[in-house]
Amino acid sequence: MPRLTDAIKHLLILNVVMFLGPQLINVDLTNILALHFPENGHFGVWQYVTHMFMHGSLCT
Repeated sequence: MPRLTDAIKHLLILNVVMFLGPQLINVDLTNILALHFPENGHFGVWQYVTHMFMHGSLCT
């Protein structure tokens, strides 16, 4: 099996944290991190990157 690079390990850890973290502290980060249309009031330029780490919940 090929060795996982440090970049892949960090991405996996970040995805797990972004999946479990909001569920454990019961907070909705959708308006902050999900990608909104640029004319929407919730839009932020960081959302082009952060939307990749948004996941559904365990109950959806």
